[in-house]
Amino acid sequence: LRKLISQTLIQKNGEYYLFLTDEEQDINREIKQMNIDEDRVKRELGEYIYHDIYNDKQYKYDKNYSFSFNENMDEKNYGKQTSSIGINIISPLSDHFYKSDQEMMMMSLDRAEMIIKLDGSDTYIEEIEEALKIEEYRRKRNIAQLSENIQNILNNKQVEVRERKRRAVDLLMDAIKSGSYFVNGSKIDAKGSTVREKINSGFKTLVENVYTKLGYIREHISNDRELLN
Repeated sequence: LRKLISQTLIQKNGEYYLFLTDEEQDINREIKQMNIDEDRVKRELGEYIYHDIYNDKQYKYDKNYSFSFNENMDEKNYGKQTSSIGINIISPLSDHFYKSDQEMMMMSLDRAEMIIKLDGSDTYIEEIEEALKIEEYRRKRNIAQLSENIQNILNNKQVEVRERKRRAVDLLMDAIKSGSYFVNGSKIDAKGSTVREKINSGFKTLVENVYTKLGYIREHISNDRELLN
């Protein structure tokens, strides 16, 4: 099967293998040649995670305190970086992914951020890359001037993009839930059964490590920076 896929005679889409017509083979070969920059894949990963999967922009610690946070994907900033705490998610696209737990603990030491190293297969990267290649290929073709048969093939490819994106989100959710969480030099046990619960559990530990006097406060403070003083 791998040989047939490499020769673009068949195509793997999720759990299914599809035999391709001559025209489909030609299009798949052209799509395969599309070059997608790794930084673009990282940005797309950030978009999936911080827009589709965990889209909270503040962590609510209790009824009085909510904390905004910086978002990072593979050490690259995602969005504005104006908060006192942050989250950095590490995928196999980062060199840090291949560090040991001990090295990851050292990396997190004295940093006001939670590091999550994704777990599981990196199939979500393959799904994202394939979706981006199809979108780039479609963008560069003047579809209206193509034959009806080619247009139908490219329309089916757009359906394939949606399926690949859906699978990538599902795989990423599993990778976050079973990932490794590091805060201030320790590997922590983030509690919960959902992505939101696991990340919020990590944020709770992070907040209590950064704002160490939080439990002493009897009067509400409106600015999180005041808690550092």
